[in-house]
Amino acid sequence: MNPLDHPVAFSYPLRIVDSAWLEHVPFGLSVVDIVRPRTLVELGAHNGVSYCAFCQAVKELSSDTRCYAIDTWRGDPQSGFYGEEVLAHLREHHDPLYGSFSRLVQSTFDEAVDHFEDGSIDLLHIDGYHTYDAVKHDWQTWLPKMSERGVVLLHDINVREGDFGAWKLWEELAPVYRHFEFTHGHGLGVVLFGEEVPGQLSELLDAGSENVSRIREFFYQLGRRVVLQQERQRSAEEVATRAEATGSAIRALSAQIAEKDRYAAELAAQMAEKDRYAAELAAQMAEKDRALRMMQARVTTYESSSADLQRTRQEVTVLSRKRDSLSDRLERIESRLTFRALERVWQTQMRIAPPQTRHGKLWVACTRFARRVIGQPPIPIQAGSEVMPELPYQQTLSDAAAVGRVLHRNDIYGSGPPVTTASAEVVSLIMSYGRGPMLDVGCGIGVYIAALAERGVSVRGIEVNEEYVSTAQTLNRDVVLYDGSKLPFDDGAFDTAIAIEVLEHIPDWHVYGGLNWPHLER
Repeated sequence: MNPLDHPVAFSYPLRIVDSAWLEHVPFGLSVVDIVRPRTLVELGAHNGVSYCAFCQAVKELSSDTRCYAIDTWRGDPQSGFYGEEVLAHLREHHDPLYGSFSRLVQSTFDEAVDHFEDGSIDLLHIDGYHTYDAVKHDWQTWLPKMSERGVVLLHDINVREGDFGAWKLWEELAPVYRHFEFTHGHGLGVVLFGEEVPGQLSELLDAGSENVSRIREFFYQLGRRVVLQQERQRSAEEVATRAEATGSAIRALSAQIAEKDRYAAELAAQMAEKDRYAAELAAQMAEKDRALRMMQARVTTYESSSADLQRTRQEVTVLSRKRDSLSDRLERIESRLTFRALERVWQTQMRIAPPQTRHGKLWVACTRFARRVIGQPPIPIQAGSEVMPELPYQQTLSDAAAVGRVLHRNDIYGSGPPVTTASAEVVSLIMSYGRGPMLDVGCGIGVYIAALAERGVSVRGIEVNEEYVSTAQTLNRDVVLYDGSKLPFDDGAFDTAIAIEVLEHIPDWHVYGGLNWPHLER
């Protein structure tokens, strides 16, 4: 066999991707020229390197050949599993070039075999799942479809690793059929099935040992050229990819440099502005230093007089505190003296002229006449149907509407602070009356309410001074404002009532002292 008789073997492969079949592409181109098949079938096309080589030869030779590639394009355990992208990529290359005479059939081998008539296939390439059982099953299933001039190509006959078994089937076929074996590229076996030998195939099958070595070396070197071309193509793609990545990196760096230059220009402008601002601040600081020195001179001048003024203010403060203390003491003294004097006047009046006697009534009449003379109208006092006499206290209560109104210390004695500290003696005395609900009448800011609450006693308070009520409520003490008429509680609500520093504020306390308050249970 003279390979030069089939120059198609020197054609540049149009489909070069990663594949173990690359080294057999030149022979694949030649075998189409030698056999000139009417029907060509490939079992297991995968990425289409071998099949596209057959189709390229058919097209370049203008051969009247129908080509079929059969595969599920889902992969197997030996080649690995993959998705639809492999078939899609193959169609992008195959359909525009070979779609007029070739079809890619997505099917299993067993499903597709019934679509071919017996004796109709001239060239069959078996390159599917390469276990012994699988490849032998493919051989036996498709053997009836081979024509009298049929040729079978069997790939991977030189792979003995793992569960590959094509080599075992090849050892069974070689003694039976005329054949030729390539050992490179995982091994490729050529088997003549029919009695009719197509073209110059007999020269290949009957070649002597010397020619066999030359033929193998020739197609190995041509196949190696394709592998090297594929490696150069891959290197070129890697270089292009790296160049693109480098270009992208250069562009990114250029953009960063431009951005940094812009930022540096902005910083320079900012620094210039800060230098100008710093110069202005320096001038302002110099002016402020001058003003500070002037102020320090003034301070030095006034320090002596300021010290004297401070001492004078301290002395004034001490004298003011002493004056306030003496005023408070004087007020307390006057209050006690006034109360005792009024009490003695009232006791004398009660002995001389009791309210229900004729002298008592005369006393009231005279008192009212005297008030009218001095410009103070008499204050009527109602207690049931009785007209109560005016008491000496009432002479200081010109703004009272009735005796029944509870008045504060201020109404009688003038300004005075509320009780701010609870007496332990008074608290013990109150506790001796029991721990039941208590009412604190005139409670002020609720000092005794808080003291008794600490001892587990429930106490509520009433007070006529709105300011004291507000203060007590701010301190979370149960105090309500009392208007002097009706107590804001239900009858029987309390066991005990207390009134601390209250009676001296009530002008007719002796009248109310004997009343039975319905709010108390005892």
